[in-house]
Amino acid sequence: MLIVSCTMKTTKTVSLVKIANLAFQIIFVIVIWNTLEISSIYTINNLKAAFDVPKWNIFIRITGQQIIYTVSALATLWIADRFFVKRTFKSYGLARKGCLALFSSGFFGGFVFYLFIILLSIVVVRFEIKNSSQDYNLLHIFFLYFLVALSEEIIFRGYIFQVSESYFSTSHAIIISAFTFSLLHSVMTVLNGEVEQSVSQFIIMFSSGTLFASCYLVSRSLWLPIGVHCGANMAYFLFQGDFGLAPLYKGFLSTKESIVILYIVETLIAALILFITYRTGRWHSVRAT
Repeated sequence: MLIVSCTMKTTKTVSLVKIANLAFQIIFVIVIWNTLEISSIYTINNLKAAFDVPKWNIFIRITGQQIIYTVSALATLWIADRFFVKRTFKSYGLARKGCLALFSSGFFGGFVFYLFIILLSIVVVRFEIKNSSQDYNLLHIFFLYFLVALSEEIIFRGYIFQVSESYFSTSHAIIISAFTFSLLHSVMTVLNGEVEQSVSQFIIMFSSGTLFASCYLVSRSLWLPIGVHCGANMAYFLFQGDFGLAPLYKGFLSTKESIVILYIVETLIAALILFITYRTGRWHSVRAT
């Protein structure tokens, strides 16, 4: 009886240590990433003011910020590897083999899938779509969203998912990566002064994070979720806008009904992909030794 009790206490202690280590790594990565990004942007803005540089074109400013966003993510990954387990970018799912096919299929699938959700919302909610008469270079918008998707997938599905899986299991990794993904987006929503939208933002981002995690799981490559993420953002830009830019068409996501439709469809598709992945034997855990 004493042996069983000691074993249970030891197991519980080990679990708590693993949770603490994982939490520390996740917080470390998020803090370093945001610190690098904010400090870089702050430095550039100060240099611009010091040398009396004229006001930048909005597209130049947005592009610069997204490049900093991506470089900060890559730098964060490098720093985390120096502090914890040394790995290569390839080991995170960024191998060049098949990258174009995976990204292209993901982008097309993500764009069509999310465009379908938008059109479904239009039919069900029956809101009016109005052309905003905006003229954007969609290739530039694509480049911006590629940087966004690359940065976030490297951090959330590349580092957080894989580290969580090594500590616990694939199921835990899906939930933890989706939770941190949605939490960070919700916090940013609050910091932008949109407190009332933070709850709906958390719900939508959690379902999106689960979908992106399922795409990584089915391929074990980051290029598929990067493509889906980029394609989804492009579809939403047409109706929602982003980066401080107005959408091409106004009206989407203006009602609670459209948000519910988005959440339900995203969750169902993610669940279907996860089920297929599990049944075909591609679901596997990589536990730490």
